[in-house]
Amino acid sequence: MGDRVLGPYRQGQEVEIPLWIATHFVHMGYARFRDEDQLTLNTLSTTHYKETLPGSRQIPKLPKNFYFQVRRLLRDLKSQEAKDRTKGRDLDKAVSLSRDIANIRVKKIASLSASGEQPAELTSNLTAEEIALYNNMRAAIDAWKKDILGREPTGLLLSSEPLFQRRSSRTSSDPICPSKWARSTANGPIGLQ
Repeated sequence: MGDRVLGPYRQGQEVEIPLWIATHFVHMGYARFRDEDQLTLNTLSTTHYKETLPGSRQIPKLPKNFYFQVRRLLRDLKSQEAKDRTKGRDLDKAVSLSRDIANIRVKKIASLSASGEQPAELTSNLTAEEIALYNNMRAAIDAWKKDILGREPTGLLLSSEPLFQRRSSRTSSDPICPSKWARSTANGPIGLQ
């Protein structure tokens, strides 16, 4: 590699290094990812098939770096398409399969987070990105349930008039602030900024 020396490595040696370094080395041409770490259109199709099995409410296990692999596959197919227009079909198929997989998994994660249960066998099949999504959804749902079911009314009184009115139909005496959206309460309008 010219005048550059990369650690105590020899050509062909497999090493584990942080992903950001590995990606940089691959782009520079100094390394390549292992074949088993590469996502192909065929493996993406297989994953899609497992996700779309009829009646499957389970969340199949994915590799922990699945979404990274998807992004890399899409980026590679996009660069191939730029060189060879016939690769456009592969890119379109990969994008479609990836969207379907993500949408199906989001629906399952939303259902799981809304159920109030946290079965370890289900959450163990989630990727790091999906765990973050699950935790965010769970926190939002728990906060919403607490607001709806767990508190006494806060004293807000809603008028029988529509909450939002068109500007042209307002007068200065309306309980709705003329310049901002507002909600009428016992103490008068509250402007939302």
